[in-house]
Amino acid sequence: MSELLLASSSLEWSVLKFKGDDTNLSSQGKLLYAFDTRQSGGYTFYLTDLATIWHEEESVDGVIRRARDACPFDVDNPGQIQFLLDTVKTSLDDGRDVDLKWSDHETRTLTVTKDLSPIPTPIEWTFSLKRKDSRSSIAILGGFSLSLLATIMSLNAKVQSLEGLLYGKDYHIDELKELASRKYIPRKHAPAYKHYDKANSMTPAANPGGIPSILKSGLQLAQEYRVAVHDSTANQDELQTNGSSKPVSTAMISTC
Repeated sequence: MSELLLASSSLEWSVLKFKGDDTNLSSQGKLLYAFDTRQSGGYTFYLTDLATIWHEEESVDGVIRRARDACPFDVDNPGQIQFLLDTVKTSLDDGRDVDLKWSDHETRTLTVTKDLSPIPTPIEWTFSLKRKDSRSSIAILGGFSLSLLATIMSLNAKVQSLEGLLYGKDYHIDELKELASRKYIPRKHAPAYKHYDKANSMTPAANPGGIPSILKSGLQLAQEYRVAVHDSTANQDELQTNGSSKPVSTAMISTC
C-alpha cells in the first residue's frame, strides 16, 4: 500500500479532453488521466473521476504485440515503440482525436486515433480500462491528494512571499513620500543609536510595517543626512552669490 501511494504521488495528472457528446460522459463531470511510460517500453494508464479509478497496464511485449496491428511502421524497432507512446501521449494532451465510451460501470474504452500524413494509415490505439479494487483506488487517490496538497502549499508560499514584497514596496514608497513632503529638522537621540532589542524590535506591534525599528531608523537617518548635506551646499552657494566670504561649516549640521 505504501509503495503504491508513493508511486502514485509522482504521477502527472491531466484533465481528459475527448470528442463526442455522450450524455453518460457529460453527467460524469471532469475526468483525470495519468499516462505513465517510465517502464522500459511498457505503460500504465489511469482514468479517474476522483471516486473510482479505471486502469490498463501493458508490458513492452504486450505493446509490441498490439502495435503490429495498430501501427503502420516497424514495431520491432525500439525507437518506433517509443515514438508510438509519445504520439499517443501527445494525442491525449490535445484531445481532438480521443474517443471515450463504456458499456458498464466496470469497463471503459478509450480510443486514440492519430493521422500521420502523408502515411495513409493512421495510428489507432485503444485502452481497455478495468475498474481497480477499492484498496488500490484509495492508495492512488491518496497519492494524488498528496501531490495536490504539495502544489497548494508551494503556491501558498509563493503568494506569501509576493505579499511580503508588496508590503515592503508600500513601506518604502510611504517613507519616500513622507521624506519628500517635509523640510529637514535636526533630530536628537535618533532611535538608531539605541541598543538593539531583539524581543521588542521584531514583534508585529512594534513594527507594523514588518521592518525592524533599527533598520527603519537607520534608513531615515541616512536619508535625512543626505537632505542636510544638500541644504548646506545650497546655503553656501547663496552666501557666495550675495558676496559673503564666510563659509558655512558642515560640522554645524548634525543629525544627532
